[in-house]
Formats: sequence, structure tokens, C-alpha cells
Amino acid sequence: MKRDFMKNKFLLFFAIIALIGFSTTACGGGDFPLGEDHPPDGDFPPGGDPPPGDNGGPCAAGHDFQYTSTTLPGCIEQGFDTYTCSRCANTEQWNSVAALGHHIVWVNGYTAITDNKCDRSGCTHIAALGDPGPGGGFIFYIATAGFNLLTGTTVADTSFVRAHYLEAAPRGWYPSTAPNDPYLAWAPSSSPATGAFANVAGTSEAIGAGRKNTALIYNQAGGDRSVTAPAANACRQYTTLTTTAGEWFLPSLNELAQLRIFHVAPSYPGLTTGLVNSVYWSSSRNATYGNDAWDQNFGSGNQYYVNKINPNLVRAVRAF
Repeated sequence: MKRDFMKNKFLLFFAIIALIGFSTTACGGGDFPLGEDHPPDGDFPPGGDPPPGDNGGPCAAGHDFQYTSTTLPGCIEQGFDTYTCSRCANTEQWNSVAALGHHIVWVNGYTAITDNKCDRSGCTHIAALGDPGPGGGFIFYIATAGFNLLTGTTVADTSFVRAHYLEAAPRGWYPSTAPNDPYLAWAPSSSPATGAFANVAGTSEAIGAGRKNTALIYNQAGGDRSVTAPAANACRQYTTLTTTAGEWFLPSLNELAQLRIFHVAPSYPGLTTGLVNSVYWSSSRNATYGNDAWDQNFGSGNQYYVNKINPNLVRAVRAF
């Protein structure tokens, strides 16, 4: 009786094994050999672990992925390593590397906007909105036909140069409040008869007027401009590795409106502007009320004229 019992026990064991079975002949045809959790000849990426999803499934016998090639990153394309299964030719991509972004070469004294383009091999990208500008900021406005950038420092000085681009200072441009923009007054109420709190003559709301507006504010304010014209002074004194004091300015109302349009437009990959849905100062004073200047709400899009002593956000821009 005992012998029959042991015999039946062994027969049951082998029957179970036969029912389970195993195969190593194809990627989709059975389980791994006992004691193995992936094909023994698999050449997995560095680290020794099998690629995610291939440790026993979805292909039941597992792929034997082996390194095939490396694709280098491009301006907008990620780089990656390609692995190929020698059994079924399936491929996977691992070890991704971020895209490099465009490398714009800005031509000094360019004659057309098509002169400013990416110099990476095979790339035909021409400088566009959201690209890094030559001053270290980002491009937020492009005028194909160009505009007059007023460069005068007095009301009577009508000097100008032609420009096509507006560039905003980068996030964190103002060190003492970085990474946030500073809240600054347009002008204090002290010395209202002669300072920037008074009616600064000659400012304009037009695109191209911000640089001259800022110079007019700065010159009329006098004294310590960090006190007498805080917003304009912060912009005018801003410098970068490639720009000097006086190149950056407090934007005119219409220039600021373009920055707001850029702010609410679809995002630009890899760009963090630091702009927020709040109120920013322009360099355009109100034509009727000399103690007021225009600002721009970056959330609602509304424009208001308010008293110059109010602190609003400030972002420097430049044109070229």
C-alpha cells in the first residue's frame, strides 16, 4: 500500500511538471527556464538590470535586448541608446538625453532677421519667439518689417535706430529679489515740482519708445535715481556679460503689452520666464494726469494709469 502511494505521488509530480512545461525557443513562446528571470544571454543597459517591462513580460520568454547604437541629441530631439532583440528584432530606446536647444548666432549689424539663426549642423531654425537673446534674456517680440528704436535722451532729440527684436531680462534679473521680479515705485512724491513724480514730458506709449522714456525719467529725476526713479533706474543700470548700463530700459506701455501677450501664449519648451499674473510698470506717463503712469495687468490684460508712488512689478527689456 505504501509503495503504491509513493508511486502515485511521483506520477502526480511529473504530471504537474508536464502540464506547466517550459520553452526557451522564442520571445513569445513559454516561460523562462527554472531558476532564471531573464534570458541568460541578455545584454542589458549599464547597471545589470533588465529593461523595464521585459523581466518576464509582456513577452513571456523575454527579449535578449542588446545594445545596437547611440543617437546623439539634436536641437529639439532627445538623444538615446537603441537596444535590439536578436530573436524577434524588436527595438527599445533607453538612456535618453535631453535635447540641446537651438544655438542662435546673432549677427552684429544684421540686415535681415533671417541672418540670425541656429548654427548646429543640419538645423535650419531662424531666431524665433522664446529663443535666448544676445543679452542673456529671451525674445518676446519680433517685427519682421522692423521699428524705430528711439535713442534720444531729451525731448528734442529724435534720434533712432532700426530694430526688429524685443528681449526681456531673464528670471532672477534683479539680484536682491531673485528669482522674483522687484516691486518698485515709478517715483516718490518728494520734490513733485521737479522730480519724476511731476509730469515727465515727452514719453510715449509706442513700441520703440521705452528706451527714450527711461532716459527722460532718469534725467528728470536727478539725485540718487535708486530713490528718485526706482523702476527706471533698476532697468537702466542692469547689465549682463554682453550688455552695458543704458541698453536695458523700462518698457513703454505697448512694449509691455507685447510681453504680456508672450506671457499668456502657449509655453515655450525649456523656458522659465518668471513672469507672473500681476501688475507691471511701464515707462509711459499718463498724458492727462502728470502724477500718474500706465501699468499692465499680466493676468487680466487690463491697462490702468495709477499714481507713480505705487509699487508695481518691474521687468527690464532691451531692443536691437
